[in-house]
Amino acid sequence: VTVTSNADPSKFASANVTLEAPLAPISIAIRYDGDLQVSAGAGKLFTADIQNDPSGSGCVWSVANADGMTQLNEKTYMDSNGTLYVSAEETAQQLIVMATANADSGKTSSVTIDVLTIEVEITTAPSEVKAGEQIQFEARAKNDTANGGIRWEVMDSIGDASSIETNGLLDVGAGETAQTLTIRATSKTNPLIYKEATITVLPTNQP
Repeated sequence: VTVTSNADPSKFASANVTLEAPLAPISIAIRYDGDLQVSAGAGKLFTADIQNDPSGSGCVWSVANADGMTQLNEKTYMDSNGTLYVSAEETAQQLIVMATANADSGKTSSVTIDVLTIEVEITTAPSEVKAGEQIQFEARAKNDTANGGIRWEVMDSIGDASSIETNGLLDVGAGETAQTLTIRATSKTNPLIYKEATITVLPTNQP
């Protein structure tokens, strides 16, 4: 840059000025693995890819009902690490997950995620068994994004004579006096979801 006197053009001064490129604007994008689906009762991890933020101050996470009106269940929330926790009692069908840059609240990124309802299905349900014998039950939990599996219970064994193992193998006690047993298969991810089957207990001396 040169400055020259109007009164005496022979008088001037110069200085060098270094121009720096303007800083690129902050940008933010949400990243995730797999599909944009989560089961009620389960969780899902999100991360934020933040560019051009020299402060490195990260972001704030939030979640809302996608319908824009209905409040979420109080147990549905995002933690500071980007993990979404969906209440087992959540009724919203879709959620909006949002990340807002701390360095510039005008920079946000959001995704819409479907909330799935787990369904428990007992796929192998024998109708009868003799006292003192074992028999196998099988079940599956559909729409379980956490793959939490099944918890088995015998609901009405008399005197706890019968039990069922974690793999669904029913062990009917030789002293079982109940005429029928109710077998319950419950989602481990969402304990509110279960299915039951009834099996008849035959006397040991019945052919």
